[in-house]
Amino acid sequence: MENSIILTIYVASVSSVISFLISILTLRLKKKEINIGISQFNKKIKVEIKKFEKESEAKLIEIEMFSEQFQKQQTRILTEKLINKRLDIYPHVFSITDKLRSEYILKGSIDQNYILEIHQQLTNWHKSEGGYLLSKNSEDNYRILRDNLINSLDSFKSDTLKVELNKDEALKLRELKSNFRRCLRHDLDLIYTEDNQ
Repeated sequence: MENSIILTIYVASVSSVISFLISILTLRLKKKEINIGISQFNKKIKVEIKKFEKESEAKLIEIEMFSEQFQKQQTRILTEKLINKRLDIYPHVFSITDKLRSEYILKGSIDQNYILEIHQQLTNWHKSEGGYLLSKNSEDNYRILRDNLINSLDSFKSDTLKVELNKDEALKLRELKSNFRRCLRHDLDLIYTEDNQ
């Protein structure tokens, strides 16, 4: 009987130890499953983050492309408005500078008032909207032409209104007129230059 009690106690102890070991093993397995679950969850999160980053990058590129197109359209609209305004105003300065063609300034004697009139018309045109619409290059060439018109008046003697411009001076005025007009035409070609860029 004592043996059976000892055996019962022994079996109960072994059973408790086995239950305890099973509990520890079960907890370790659960911990391992949790770690595996966390690891898989982290992998899924990393995959989702990469996916989100790629989608965000694609959207950012799309937005940049849209922004670039929008800026080009706005620039195009402003350029067209500028060109249209120049088309309204530039013909007048072409008619003024037309008076500096070779057939007029190389014909022999020329009236001082003729040069003064051209100078005054150019100055008046520049003081109006014309001066605001010139490109930098056209503005520079305008000033060179205008200043050389005044300098050509030095050829006139104070006692006479007519003088013969020397050929070099007349050719210089014609060349400066051509340079200025070339710049004006380039200003009008601006929209085509934009298209080629």
